[in-house]
Amino acid sequence: MTMTRERPKLSVAATDPTATGQASKLPIAADPPPPVVQVEAPTPAPEEAPAAPRTVRKSRRRVSEDEPRGITVWVEPEVFVSLKSIGLMERLTMREVMTEAISDYLRKKKQLSIVSAPPPKA
Repeated sequence: MTMTRERPKLSVAATDPTATGQASKLPIAADPPPPVVQVEAPTPAPEEAPAAPRTVRKSRRRVSEDEPRGITVWVEPEVFVSLKSIGLMERLTMREVMTEAISDYLRKKKQLSIVSAPPPKA
């Protein structure tokens, strides 16, 4: 009897610290300290403090409207392998494969068409 492990869902991979490169920022796990039990008299509920103003994170740099933009897409491993093998057979980069796919989709929806893949950022 073989046991198969259930594959994680794509939505989990998108927020997983290891998959998103955030694992190095996580604290190293140590033995948890024993629970401390403290008994205190109940305190009255505090009045709601005014909400702190939200801070808006500034973008790293301005992007002009005519400059190419990046798109990140999470796909299942089988889809990635299929796209990669198509690229290898046709001697195309993943950028060229995806640009062709997006161009075909836009043409299907009668929208703007893409002439060629934008050059990679330096």
